[in-house]
Amino acid sequence: DSADVITPMMHLDPDNDLWCKRALRLTELMEVVWTGRNERGFLQFKSTYFNVSKVDTNPKRACDTVYHPRAVQPTLLYWQRTGDANLTRLFAAWMDTWVDAAARTERGKPAGILPTAIHWPDGSLGGLGPDWWDPRNHGEYTLYLYPSAMSLMTHTLLLTHHITGKAKYLEPIRSMANARLKYLSRPPKKQPAPGTVAWCASKLGSISSVIAKYRFLTGNTEFDELIAKERAPYVRFRLHGDIGSLAPLESPQWAVRRKRQKFLTGL
Repeated sequence: DSADVITPMMHLDPDNDLWCKRALRLTELMEVVWTGRNERGFLQFKSTYFNVSKVDTNPKRACDTVYHPRAVQPTLLYWQRTGDANLTRLFAAWMDTWVDAAARTERGKPAGILPTAIHWPDGSLGGLGPDWWDPRNHGEYTLYLYPSAMSLMTHTLLLTHHITGKAKYLEPIRSMANARLKYLSRPPKKQPAPGTVAWCASKLGSISSVIAKYRFLTGNTEFDELIAKERAPYVRFRLHGDIGSLAPLESPQWAVRRKRQKFLTGL
């Protein structure tokens, strides 16, 4: 809920210290209340339920997830703008946890694929559900069902790479992008089994957005083939000036959205 208020205000009023201070308050809560070192020695969030004074460590809810960057989104924005050294220490340690999790293979998870949850305090992949890709750590179980909010985590990894310059934070992005490219280049003839590399790749359409951002940040063309296959209209326009690629945005569905936006905002 804090991110819903603070993040837009940091965009609307970026020089106002009030919003910066509130963003940094989230840092204190993250360090003191919400996270800890798991049994593997890595920093992670302890639960999917927490407030300013406590966390719910019910074993079913005791997970860090790919959705958690949302809880500190204002702080991530502040970090992006300032490169604050204390935040670099904190967020790099947190992302180390997810780089490690992506590389691991227990419970049948393919190497190089980010899980959607890491259990607390043991640091195991997934939650209490029988499958790594379905942690079952929320009343609405689909919330963290793979791929969940994968884009939040991949963008946080990219930001960490951008600020630290360390290539290891790109490793999960690269491995998942390669899996996605392989899937699009040679689609399987039948539905992949859940939890397999091909199944994961079939659900990784969101990886193209972080790959495009990486391309804009660095000029590196290593994933241009994937970007081309995903055919995201705005990315094609940004990269190649192809105004025709924006034509799908003139579809009836988008016309309805624009009308609704005008109704809601008066703009």
